[in-house]
Amino acid sequence: MEITANNLHKALIKKSYKTPVVVQFHAPWCGPCRMLKPVLEKVHKQSKKKWTLAFADVKAEPLLGKKFNIFTIPEVKLVKDGEVIASFSGFKSDFIIKNWLASNLKKTKDTPLSPIISQLKNNEIEQAKSSILALAIQENPTSDYLKLLMALQQLESSNANAMQWLQKIGKGGDTNALIKSIRDLIDIDQEDKNPTTPTSSPYTIEPEKATAKIHIATFDFALLSNLVHTGINEIRRRKGAAALSPDTILTQAAVDQNNYQIRTDQLTHYQDNPLKKTVRERVDSFGGQFRMVGENVQFKGFPVRTWSTGNEREIITPTYVDAATDLIKNWVNSPGHYKNLINAKYRFVGTAVGWNPENSAVFSTQVFGA
Repeated sequence: MEITANNLHKALIKKSYKTPVVVQFHAPWCGPCRMLKPVLEKVHKQSKKKWTLAFADVKAEPLLGKKFNIFTIPEVKLVKDGEVIASFSGFKSDFIIKNWLASNLKKTKDTPLSPIISQLKNNEIEQAKSSILALAIQENPTSDYLKLLMALQQLESSNANAMQWLQKIGKGGDTNALIKSIRDLIDIDQEDKNPTTPTSSPYTIEPEKATAKIHIATFDFALLSNLVHTGINEIRRRKGAAALSPDTILTQAAVDQNNYQIRTDQLTHYQDNPLKKTVRERVDSFGGQFRMVGENVQFKGFPVRTWSTGNEREIITPTYVDAATDLIKNWVNSPGHYKNLINAKYRFVGTAVGWNPENSAVFSTQVFGA
């Protein structure tokens, strides 16, 4: 069964109330996706169809990928009673898939806490908090303070949802001042997000500079680093992970590795320097005392057009925003890098970008610490 945006409710959401649905998100160009499909079909047949197997093409149906937060493929999600209760990424053997299904389809008596348990299993902390608050309001529907708490909980993800909860609070009483304070926060946030507001932008920098094309002679590496840092924190927010704070030592380690890659024109996590071979040794060499560290590296080439004389060439550059978006997408689409990027244990990061004129490419390095 193929899931599309048009049949989503009937074929997946509604059906999942009768029988659990396993959905593989795939794309035509994805080799591991093609390998995983027959394995799932085999496991499905052996299960005597106790659950439904479905597929969703994220290339043909990009809205499905966005709705289900698909950042890498193949990804498999288990949907029950209209909710995603478990998921895994990448190719897995039939043995692993059977154990995964067995552990997530145990016959348990559904309670109002069941969706919350599923959210916690999927590390959806913010969603779980909201669900618990909603249960508390059901237990005590007259409590304006619980509704205020729900409005504050929704504030970070949706101003509209926060306003809906405020509107459920009766007028009058001693909550009016609190309601006004929350509405003021919503107004300020909406003003900050308004692209016509001349004093602000999503990156706390001049909007016209962020959307300008990169000029190699005046490359603003700090600007690009800032955009990458901000974009990655946005992805972490969506996954319920805390924002990463910039750290001086981690930044020094990132710059050091980035410069090494530019100097040697190679993408690597290692160095020839015996004191800086690994990311751990590099961080320690700058005085770091982190319990755990991780590193993401990559490069992005810019198209080059050579004039007919062969003596001059033009480097075709994107805008700073586009370049940052591409760098982030490349990390998101790489399972190992993505794992570092959303790891909730990491609290600090150092970001470095640099230009290699030899191959007309930007090298970028991030070092994470906890």
